[in-house]
Amino acid sequence: MHHIKISLRIYLPFLFAAFLISLSLLGCAGITRNSAIQPTTSPKSTFIYVGQMAAASGIVTSTANTDALTSYEIQIHGSLKRLGAFDASTLPGGIVDYAASRPWVFTCDARPVCQEFRADTSGNLMVGADISSFGLHHVAAIDPSGNWLVASSMQGEQVFRIQADGTLLPGPHTLPPLPPPPIPPDFMDFSIVAFDPTGKFVLAVDPVFIVDMPGGFGFDSATGIFTRASVIFQLAEQGFHFMGFTPDGLHALGVQKTDTGSGDIEVLDWNPNNGSLNFHSKANLAINDVPDFFPSSLAMAGNLIFVQGGSTQNVVLHFDPSTGAISDTGERFPNESVNGTMRVDERTHTLVVTSPGNNLIGVWKYDPVTGTTSAVPGSPFPSGQTPEIIGMFSQ
Repeated sequence: MHHIKISLRIYLPFLFAAFLISLSLLGCAGITRNSAIQPTTSPKSTFIYVGQMAAASGIVTSTANTDALTSYEIQIHGSLKRLGAFDASTLPGGIVDYAASRPWVFTCDARPVCQEFRADTSGNLMVGADISSFGLHHVAAIDPSGNWLVASSMQGEQVFRIQADGTLLPGPHTLPPLPPPPIPPDFMDFSIVAFDPTGKFVLAVDPVFIVDMPGGFGFDSATGIFTRASVIFQLAEQGFHFMGFTPDGLHALGVQKTDTGSGDIEVLDWNPNNGSLNFHSKANLAINDVPDFFPSSLAMAGNLIFVQGGSTQNVVLHFDPSTGAISDTGERFPNESVNGTMRVDERTHTLVVTSPGNNLIGVWKYDPVTGTTSAVPGSPFPSGQTPEIIGMFSQ
C-alpha cells in the first residue's frame, strides 16, 4: 500500500532517494498495497512480484531484459528463483497503479487498462478474470481481508467485491471529498495511503483537492462502506511522508523532511478504536557516520527497522513498542547501488530491494536479533526495466 499513492508514477532516477515512499512495515507481506491477513499456520513459501513501472521516455536505463511482470520465490538461503514472467505486450507502457493481496494482483498500465492476475499453487502469476467491462483506469488498494478492491472508472471511485473466481461484483462508491462549494466532486474521491492492521480503518487523502483534509475512515468489510472517522493533520504537513504501521498495531512511522534537506523519523500513536493518529515523538536520530542520512524508504521486521538512509549506506534501527522510542543499532550495510522499495520476508530473514534507476534487485540476509545484514551471493541481480516490488505473499 505503492509509496502517498498517486494515480501516475514517473520515475526519475536522480530523485529516488527523496521521493520513493515505502509502506512495508509489517514483516513478510507488508502493507505497501495491503496484504491479506495471513493464516495461523506457518508459511512454507514466500513469493515476490516485480513489475515494470511506467517511466518518462529518455530517462530510464535500457536493458535487454524483457520482463514486465515477474514472479519469484524467495529461497531459504535468500536467493530468488524466477518462476515466470509477462513481457511488455501484456503491460504496454509499464505499470501505473497496482494493488495486491494473496492471491490477487491488480495492475493498471499506461493505456490506461486495468488487469487481474492470480498466483497459482506454485506462486507463479497467471492471467485472472476479465475485468475489462468495468472500464477501470485506477486501482487504489485491496483491504486486508483480501475481499474488496477499491478502484476508479469514469463513473467514479467505488469498491468491488472480489469473488472466488476473481470476477468483480460492484459495491458502493467511496465517500466524496469535502471541498467548499462550488467546487465539483472529482472522479478519484480519495487516495488510500494504508489500511490499518485490523482492516477496520483506512488512512486516505484527496489527491486533487488539497483543501480536503486527510483523514481516518472506518471500513465495514461486510458491506464495503466507508465512513469518515477522523481528521489526521500529520498527513497534511509539508514534507511529511507516512511510512506505515508498526507490528504492534498501536504505532505508525513517518518521515518529516527538514528545511535543510535532511529528515527524521516521527513516531505516531494509532488508536484502533476510533481511527485517530496523533504525534508521539521524534526519533532525533544522530547518524553521524552517514552524513547524507535521509530515511527515504524503510521496512520493519519484528522490532528492527531497515532504513534506506544514505547514498551508499543503509542503516538498521531498533523500535521499542513499550516506549515508542527508536534507537540506532550501529549496524550498517552498503546498498550496492540499489535504491528503491524495501520489503522484508521474516520467514527466511531476507530483505529485498528494487532499484528502478539501475534495473536491479538487491537481496540481503539479516540476523533477526542483532540486525547484522549481508548481501547474498550474486546480489544485486539484473531485472527488467524500472522494477518495483508490487506484491509479496506467503503460503
